Amino acid sequence: MAVKYIGNGILLCLSTDTKPTTYPVGSLAIETDTGKTYKFGTTWSIGGISLPSTGRKIGRIQSTASSIFSDGMLSSMTSVGTISGGIDVAGGNSQYLSATSAAATDGLNAGIFTTSARTALGLNPRFTIRIKNNNAATLNRFFVGFSSALVAPVAGDDFLASLFGCGIGCASGDTNFTIIHNNNTTTVFTPFATPLAASTTNVHHTYEIIGDNANSRFGASYDGGPYTYVSSAIPVTGTGLAIWIIVQTHEAATHAYVLKWAELEHDAG
Repeated sequence: MAVKYIGNGILLCLSTDTKPTTYPVGSLAIETDTGKTYKFGTTWSIGGISLPSTGRKIGRIQSTASSIFSDGMLSSMTSVGTISGGIDVAGGNSQYLSATSAAATDGLNAGIFTTSARTALGLNPRFTIRIKNNNAATLNRFFVGFSSALVAPVAGDDFLASLFGCGIGCASGDTNFTIIHNNNTTTVFTPFATPLAASTTNVHHTYEIIGDNANSRFGASYDGGPYTYVSSAIPVTGTGLAIWIIVQTHEAATHAYVLKWAELEHDAG
């Protein structure tokens, strides 16, 4: 079939069709023969909508009024710090999960993570999360995304030191969020083309991290914007990756985030 535009920024096509690059950033293409969805940034990349593509394995985190509910590839999350929940009346009466650290010292974690590998670059993963980072930029350590560690991060500004991983976050003193990535050598902090301030107290953002195995790269975006890609200092195809959703203290004060939901999907293999 020929590529067909059906309105609202959505195209239908076959997997064998060449996807046009003349549509606006954020457009979606759905392959009718595979069920896979693609999002247009500067190029077309798999993923793009908050529903699993047909034939892909999935996992979800959905906050309840008092606890974590997770399933599929994100089941059995481990928590650290104080975990609580509630109803965000100002945010459309949506449920949320809050993770808060202790205030005793530098380097204390709060959040949730997996203690087993859940995905890999070779499976073309897509991790999407809606979260609010309740911390001042100058004292802020924050990371969401993939890590080869099966435990919470060690204390310090370099979450991925001597690890494989790729995610979005910031270290203490950072003005803006960056893409943080490492291939078990030296961690690289790559800025977004359009910066996002690291101090985002009381503002929820939707972050997305994708693995693009065919092009040997990871991509990251926020709030539906274009992807920024990284192709060096990234996990190799078969490296198992766990999920981190972590905030960490830089000084003797509490740090916290508020999570609305998260989703992970990848190829069925």
